[in-house]
Amino acid sequence: MFTVQDAKEVPPLEVSKWLDLSALLTLQEMEQLFKDLDHPYLVKLGGVVTKETALFSEEAYLELYSQYLAALAAEKPLSLPAVAMTSSLDAFTLCPVSGERCILKQRLPAIEMKEHALFYSELEGKFRSGIFGKGGVQWGVTFSYPTLFVEPSTKEVVQLLKEGAGNSQLFRELQGWMRRSSDPTPIEVAEQKMRLPARIGKEALELARSHPGLKRMGAVVDA
Repeated sequence: MFTVQDAKEVPPLEVSKWLDLSALLTLQEMEQLFKDLDHPYLVKLGGVVTKETALFSEEAYLELYSQYLAALAAEKPLSLPAVAMTSSLDAFTLCPVSGERCILKQRLPAIEMKEHALFYSELEGKFRSGIFGKGGVQWGVTFSYPTLFVEPSTKEVVQLLKEGAGNSQLFRELQGWMRRSSDPTPIEVAEQKMRLPARIGKEALELARSHPGLKRMGAVVDA
């Protein structure tokens, strides 16, 4: 369960120097990822929640991801909710606002998980990562984790991955899973071969080859 505390008593989270892992995964691969990471908590990011709605169940998130993939195949953009993966609920505090309404304040670093998009710049002749809007291409999710954290009580700067603090072990396991279960994404567009700044699940090749956003711009996954 979450710790409950007045929002004014929870110090702000100070983190920096984020690492990103982006990939297009099938529904089965996403399900396997949660299993291999020993079923981390999926905490909602942003907005007002209640004690009952502060967490996503795996089943609920996978259902949303299934809808996201179906919308991607139909080129009908559908947003994924932003969540945080954490091995312990100690990373968050539930702060009452009024009645049953609460906000979540983060105390310790967690892995942010958000939808991902790519944009091809004809001027530069390359893809850029994390750019949404007209002409963009939805491409799975991005997992982000900071490498520096300021300990609130001492103001000491903690090197998270070096010292294994926060959700660093979970992020290390995620990095290992990505190396084993996904590949770099070679692509050809405008007669130029390059690699996307995002990976592709080993089982997601057909999903990528039939991606309507890539077809629209004449791009072909060259794997």
